Order: sequence, then structure tokens, then C-alpha cells
Amino acid sequence: MGVDEEDRRPDADDPLEDVPQAALTALTDVRRRYVLYYLRDRDGADLTTLARVVSGWIGAESDAGLTTSADHDRLELELHHTHLPTLDDAGLLDYDAETNYASARSLPEPLSELLDRTSDLEAPAVERSSAAVDLPDEIPPFRAPGRVDSLRELVAAIERTATTITVFASEPHEELLDQFSTRNVEISHESLPAVADDGFVLVQQNGAALGSIGLDALREADRATVAPPWGDRGDSPAYRQFLSLFRETAFSTDSRRELLATTREIEDRAWRTGEGRLRAGFQSLSAYQSQLSVYRRLGSETDLDVHVYGRPDWTPPAVEGVRLHEEADDEDIGRVWFVVFRDTAAERDGAGRSAGGSDAAANRGSNSCALLAEERKPDRYFGFWTYDDEFVAEIDDYLAAAY
Repeated sequence: MGVDEEDRRPDADDPLEDVPQAALTALTDVRRRYVLYYLRDRDGADLTTLARVVSGWIGAESDAGLTTSADHDRLELELHHTHLPTLDDAGLLDYDAETNYASARSLPEPLSELLDRTSDLEAPAVERSSAAVDLPDEIPPFRAPGRVDSLRELVAAIERTATTITVFASEPHEELLDQFSTRNVEISHESLPAVADDGFVLVQQNGAALGSIGLDALREADRATVAPPWGDRGDSPAYRQFLSLFRETAFSTDSRRELLATTREIEDRAWRTGEGRLRAGFQSLSAYQSQLSVYRRLGSETDLDVHVYGRPDWTPPAVEGVRLHEEADDEDIGRVWFVVFRDTAAERDGAGRSAGGSDAAANRGSNSCALLAEERKPDRYFGFWTYDDEFVAEIDDYLAAAY
């Protein structure tokens, strides 16, 4: 039996009837759709901007909630070689591969309506990533190693670093400004279509993108725990994501709880690693008194080489595995709260790899990290944290030589 000719004709209510097949094929990829969403209210954008925006947008919707500069670089290559040429061939935009610039096109009504429909459905349609939530290994070094003359000079050098954050979202999210008010950053907002439930924040230092973090994860970072390393700290991926992106960004605070939360994160990494060198400066040894039980376990139940520094306004008991440094007249010790963990095992494993050796432990990343905060006014601190291995090694070497 033949098919009735009436059945062969497209449904008059079919919204895809007038959309070219090449355009439909191009729109099957979420990255291409996000490029078009971004360009709908703009004349165009350069390749780097598109890579940063699209990767941040998709990353904010993933389980990890975080993207790094390496994610941006990978997507930039994919956009340049695949996605933007595909969109150009489909007549959805104009891409100049010589200048790396994508120009928006005025889309016919059926295509515009189709984008309206897909954008309404996009948030639940984006596949949630199963990527492990961990500090990214691909974050670029902050700076080349150099000479450390004092802890306070390091804080001042970070203060001179230009850090900018851009809130990409449909609304400015003014409530976030309070969270950034204690950080030495410039803040801007760029409107995005309300495709996903929320937006993201892009972090840049001296013009280079460090990565992005979803606004939901950024809000959760404010609920950091101060439980000891072996306690029930709960799952705090958002806080670790926050720390990974805002390292080497100067901050000011009058909250010792904020400093203690970051201190606990560093102590936790040292505890989980179980070896290496941990240096903690409490300014005055009387401040060490409330942390004595924590450092007693760090010193006696691990293979860590633990050092504690402070002005001698209290006489602590001897603690197994903890070496005490009493510095009565030193400005750095008296004014700087610091916690420095150097993962010497990771350094050793790295040297073994360079020499052609093999070690299962070599497969894990380094846990080196440090926090420095100078008390410039009573209970008012200005400082930074870092996860850069070479920078941490510089600070550790300085403390070893100076004290």
C-alpha cells in the first residue's frame, strides 16, 4: 500500500519545518548553542572571550562547578577548529579565522524562535559532569621563584598584583559584592541570557584568566568549616574551589575565623599527606595555646616535621614532634599569621620521575600550600594564600634560613 501524499508533507505546526538541516545539525552541540546565546545581544566577540564565557557557563552547571585556564585553552582550540567554522558554514554567524573574531548574524525568525525554545530548556538539558571535585593541577604558577626578603614584603608584592573578577549572569548579583569587598580586586558585571539557573565568576590576574567558578559554589564557600583536620569537616568542595581560584589574591579581614578556616584547610592537607614540613606562626605563643591539642596530634601521629613560631608571651609544654621557635623582637613573627605546608614527598617523587624512577605515590599531585596574613591594625589582617609549589618552597626556605 502506498503512502498518502498528504502524509508526506511536513506538519504545518512543525517548528523545525523552515530550519535548514545544516543549522539543526550545528545546534546539536551545547557549546555552539551557548556561543549563539552569547552573541544574540552583541555585534560579535573574539575567540578568547567566547572560550572563557562558554567554558565558564557550562562549568557552572557541572558537578565540579569550576573551570581552569587549561579548560579555556582547550575550548578555544575546539571553537577555532571545529565549532565556529561549523556555525559559519550553517549561516548562523560569520567567523574570521585570521582575526579570530566571530560576528553575529541576524537570524531568520524560525531560527530565532528555535533558540528561544532551546534556551528555555537548556538548564535541565545540560549534562552534569561527574568530574572529581579537587584542586586543579593545571593552574599556572603565580610567578617565577625569586628571593624572599621578608614575609611582609611578600604580602606587599601580592597587594600590587592586578586581579579582576567579572560576574557573568543575567543579573548583577549585588549581594556578591559584599563577599568581594575584603579582596583587592576590581569587579565588573557582564549580562548573560538567563539560560542556566545561575551564572559564574571569571577570575583574571594581570590579564590572564585563572579560571571560573559557579555562583552557587561561590555562595557555599562562605560556609567553610573550622573543624580540626581529623574531625567531621564535611564535604567542602566549594571552599576548596574558592581557594584554588583566589590564591595569590590579596584580601583583608577582621575575622580570625576566616583565617582559621583557611588555616584548617592547610592543616588538613598536611594531615592527609602525613609527611612533609608544616610551619605555623601564631604571632604570640599565647594564641598557640588554644591550638595545642591540634598540633599535639599533628606532631605525634604523623611523620610531619612541625614548627611553631611566636613571641614568648606564654610558655608552652614540650610537644612530641613539634619544634618551638620563640622570637621576641622579630617584626615578621610578631605581625604575620602564617601556615606553610611543604609537600616534600611530592617533590621527592617528582625528582624520582625526572631521574627515570617509578613510584605509585608519584601519581598524586602536590599538596603544598601556604597562608600569610599581616596584622596591619589591631585584629585587621591583610594577606594571601597560595598553592604554587615553587612559591611555597621559597617561603619554607626563607623561614628555615631566617629562624
